[in-house]
Amino acid sequence: MKDYILTTFSKPVPGLEEDYNRWYDEIHIVQLLGIPGINAAQRFKPLVGLNTTDSPYLTIYDIKVEAVEALMQLIQEKGKDMDISPSLDLTSVITQVYEVMGDKKIKSIRQN
Repeated sequence: MKDYILTTFSKPVPGLEEDYNRWYDEIHIVQLLGIPGINAAQRFKPLVGLNTTDSPYLTIYDIKVEAVEALMQLIQEKGKDMDISPSLDLTSVITQVYEVMGDKKIKSIRQN
């Protein structure tokens, strides 16, 4: 099994940010976590004035699978039956898969 992360950048339709965040947290992530191989998800919001993309919200999914291509195909197939909120600006969605290239490096307390 190999470790990957799946990143998704997206944004809400103007005026529907509250609905977008509720849908993303309570429905969308829950549905994706129901797919074998997707083990965790964490969302991030942009900081005002520091955002450099038109799709400011970021979600990172932790994945552990044998064949990531098969998982991405499964996500596409299951996506047809998932609830997609009208609050999601579909034109803003940018998705990328990354293979983990080694262990996470954590600085020791002595390095502070």
